Amino acid sequence: TKTSLPSTSPSYSPMSHPTKTKEPSLKPTSKPKTSPPSMSPFFPPVKIPSINAPTSSAPIVSPVNKAPPLSQLSPSIGFKSKKGKGFQKSEKGKGFHKKSTKAKGFHKKYGKGKGFNKKKSKGKSFYPKKTPTSSPVNKVPPTNGYDGYLQASMASYPLSSDTGVSGKISVYRTLNNGNFDLRITLAMVTNVGKSCPIGTASTSCGVRILTSTTCTNITGGMDYYNPNLQSDPWLNVTYSSDATGTSNSSLYLHGGNGYGLRGNLGHSIVLYNEFGEAVACGLLYQHSIPRQKLNASLIPKFVEDLTIPAVLYDSNISNNVEISMRQISQQVLPHGFPETTLWAYGNPASPSTFSHPSGTVENIEWQTMTVTWRNELVIDPDKCREDPESAACNYLFHVIQDKYGVPIIDQTLHWAAPNQKCASGEIRTDCKGASAEAYEGPIPITTHVHGAHVNYHSDGYPESWFLPSANNIPTGYATQGRYYSTNGTYSKIISDANGNASENPRGIGSTVYIYENSETSTTLWYHDHTLGITRLNVYAGGAGFWLIREQNGRDDFLEDNQTLPGPPPKYGQDPNSDYVVRKLIREVPLAIQQMSFYNDGGLYYPANRVYQANSTCSDGDVFADTNGMPNIPFIPTNGSDLSPIWNPEAFFDTWVVNGKTWPKFEVAPERYRFRLLNAADSAALNIFLKPKDGGEELIIYVIGSEQGLLPIVIGVTTGNYTEYYETASEIYYNKTYPFPFAQQALLIDPGERYDVIVDFTGYPNGTEILMYNTAPDGPFQGFDSPDYTSANPDTTGQVMKFIINDALKNPDGDTSSLPWKIHMNARPPLQEAGSIRDLFIAEQSSQICVDNLSCDASPTQCDGTNSFGPIQAVLGYGRSNTSKPSLWNDPICMNPKNGSTEILQIWNWSPDAHPIHFHLVNFQLLGRFDIYQFDKQYTGKNPFNTGVEPMNTTFGYEFMKDVIIAYPNTVTQIKATFDRPGLYVWHCHILSHEDNEMMLPFCVGERGVDCPEELFIGSETFCTQS
Repeated sequence: TKTSLPSTSPSYSPMSHPTKTKEPSLKPTSKPKTSPPSMSPFFPPVKIPSINAPTSSAPIVSPVNKAPPLSQLSPSIGFKSKKGKGFQKSEKGKGFHKKSTKAKGFHKKYGKGKGFNKKKSKGKSFYPKKTPTSSPVNKVPPTNGYDGYLQASMASYPLSSDTGVSGKISVYRTLNNGNFDLRITLAMVTNVGKSCPIGTASTSCGVRILTSTTCTNITGGMDYYNPNLQSDPWLNVTYSSDATGTSNSSLYLHGGNGYGLRGNLGHSIVLYNEFGEAVACGLLYQHSIPRQKLNASLIPKFVEDLTIPAVLYDSNISNNVEISMRQISQQVLPHGFPETTLWAYGNPASPSTFSHPSGTVENIEWQTMTVTWRNELVIDPDKCREDPESAACNYLFHVIQDKYGVPIIDQTLHWAAPNQKCASGEIRTDCKGASAEAYEGPIPITTHVHGAHVNYHSDGYPESWFLPSANNIPTGYATQGRYYSTNGTYSKIISDANGNASENPRGIGSTVYIYENSETSTTLWYHDHTLGITRLNVYAGGAGFWLIREQNGRDDFLEDNQTLPGPPPKYGQDPNSDYVVRKLIREVPLAIQQMSFYNDGGLYYPANRVYQANSTCSDGDVFADTNGMPNIPFIPTNGSDLSPIWNPEAFFDTWVVNGKTWPKFEVAPERYRFRLLNAADSAALNIFLKPKDGGEELIIYVIGSEQGLLPIVIGVTTGNYTEYYETASEIYYNKTYPFPFAQQALLIDPGERYDVIVDFTGYPNGTEILMYNTAPDGPFQGFDSPDYTSANPDTTGQVMKFIINDALKNPDGDTSSLPWKIHMNARPPLQEAGSIRDLFIAEQSSQICVDNLSCDASPTQCDGTNSFGPIQAVLGYGRSNTSKPSLWNDPICMNPKNGSTEILQIWNWSPDAHPIHFHLVNFQLLGRFDIYQFDKQYTGKNPFNTGVEPMNTTFGYEFMKDVIIAYPNTVTQIKATFDRPGLYVWHCHILSHEDNEMMLPFCVGERGVDCPEELFIGSETFCTQS
């Protein structure tokens, strides 16, 4: 079929997508003056212009901290973190992967069309080079006498007669050498109905938003007066003013934790000093100086100490608690770089507990923990609690934004849709959205304790979300998802013709979940699970550990005479600032996550699809910007199936461990227990430990997986693993086997956890040991993929550093058991399966076809091999790659009986490996099989074996997991018991996949009783298996 769609880009509102042009020169209107010598020595005299501003007798500006030099914030030209030159994955067609012949309609990864060479041999016409620029990223346009500029963050709330808003802006002044010598944060508060406490219209210093679109001949506008100056580490200037001000411009304010101030695009913002002189002037964009992406290779490594997550709650002390999600600012990059605005969970009664990763929740098995989860993504949660009608209760935008401050929520996906705008025309939530525009509404959340054996009312079902209890939620918004539940009670919300909303809708902003902790002792984690935006909410930082132990603090199946390294942090302790506490800790959770950053410290996330298709056409930093491929039709072009925003995966260029980029951790020459979590969006980890200056690898002793301890210890090094076990006569044995692929080490896919011991005994004081990663900087497709390329050794190839410090030795010595002699009792086997269920994975490709992926590519005739690329990975029921997939809104097809045990066979016809997660259940790997020769078994029950040949082991494994890697062209066979009735989901834990249809609901028990009957309508004809 000939594709002849019009070549057009999505339309943008002027408030969400400024034109990418240089700012006009900022010309003074009078002769520059010199600042008086009475100003702080940290603020040296400089040339500043005067703009006929009023004079004031306000106090002198106080010293402030210096910001980092520009040299630390300048990325090298040409670096691409994903699918750029050097990272592009090759076409997966016949001959590129074992026994892989792609069926028409399921296209190769990254949409390589006809004419593309293998691997990285890109044709020049496909990948034109960009002209390098020598300007550092934070250089401002010529200022013609001004030596400063203003940067204002994203906002969009109109001031009116009944609205008051608090906020802040940041002003940077640069010296001739390009370095920052001053950063001023101006915090303002406007209170409607209250006049300015001091000053008049002619006497004030502070900020003016002006209708002029240049910094010359400035007249009109609105003043924000300065009642007092207060110095903190930064200079904070507080204002108050009547909110009625100007009739000739639309003024917007918003604020809190990185948000700021804006007027109409192009308006001027001027900062006046206490002498009435303008010291900085800039034009207002969503970020008046667009942010630039940091080059990870310029971020210093191993200079910040590892943060050990503190214990947020302990069920032994309190088992009915509150946990809120709030917006915070945290030093994720090394000191000297700006802080990063994140989201975090914490105790609302103790603001200092909010951090990334969030605090650990310690639980005792079979001891119920009741949690009130609160959504406090509002400007100022504490003030909001005091005065629910104040501006402090205005909602925040999503913190993941493009370089101009536009939130990167993709409304073309099937998502929560609180605005109830559906592509189908229905007025309802939880639908495929109707718009490719930016979403600037309140943010829904719902929390899932990953791996929990829990009643479905408390599982964090993707449609159980709720909005913050904000006081400015727009009319027509729903405040809860379709299947919101609380306090163990199912409460379905059905939207009506009026959008299920009052004139000023305001939800309760919370829910109550109940956790029985009926699992064995294990490592779980909690994170957001909202439909269609999980990838963004988790990337924003909303995640923490949820640990379960026996009553005595030990682990199930560990023999009584065995001791694991400890202690862990305890409730009430400070494991970071309290040296005495930190010195003794020997059990540390490690949340490992990929991130990239802008030069203002903000989180970078790919904001358009062009970047993934060809990163020389776009830097991926402008929301829905498809101008880099102007001839390709994207949604909302009629007939297009290509979202201009969503990317098939998201890969980044730093590893962040416990909220720090590439941290260092000083350890005693003793044994440590680490609970490892891969919290990345898409990136696999393949880790090993080795002294920096050479020497043999350290053995990583694996003692547990997602659902508790293993029956034996597995020692892992690159290329080999060793089984350690004890015979009946108490003779300890070990047997080493080669991995099928030499580069394999400890492989951890997104969502997987491993419980490990590392023995630092015997290493001299000061020895530096690095954690390395050799997984690819792109999709993991198996170690046998012809495109397998290890991570960039300068950035993502390194994770963290351990440094031996003899001063941390335990005076009583290391009392933990030798890891190769640890003995665990076998856990009871799962009951026999009563049925086999076939599930499949496939990839759906765009019906937009191209001959190449050059920046000037155009649609052409489709031939089954030249799709632009994947539009989604999908799940379904059956064995065939031609079976019809199931999407989120399709009828439920998976309906196991309550109490039943099933063998699930996952047939992966896609080119990628997928970490598959089932809610509610833990399961056992039975084996992996050739998808084309199903009688040919690749592996046994050991998930470490990923090879093509059977592994001969001496021990029958009972690994219990909740995430399993399903390899390409492979059938992965697992066994699970479904022992709780209700509505649950299974999905890929590559979060970008999960958010775009690679997740399906399933019902345990009786339809219409244990799960809503409406979810089954049409299943008799739709489902291939139930």
